[in-house]
Amino acid sequence: MGIAAGLFIGKPLGIALMCLIAVALGIRRLPRDLSWRHIFGAGLLGGFVPRAAHWRICQRTKHRRALT
Repeated sequence: MGIAAGLFIGKPLGIALMCLIAVALGIRRLPRDLSWRHIFGAGLLGGFVPRAAHWRICQRTKHRRALT
């Protein structure tokens, strides 16, 4: 449960907050065709997709080892 909360809440929130801080401090500008919803969506993908890919790779290697 905690891992899921970290991936689906913590990662998007952390990415969005760091982007917000960078924009607020004037370090970076948000492109005109990009909204904060896009930033949050990228955070969701950043939290979930690498973990899903890792899980899939682990499942395939376990299956391959079982066959040999």
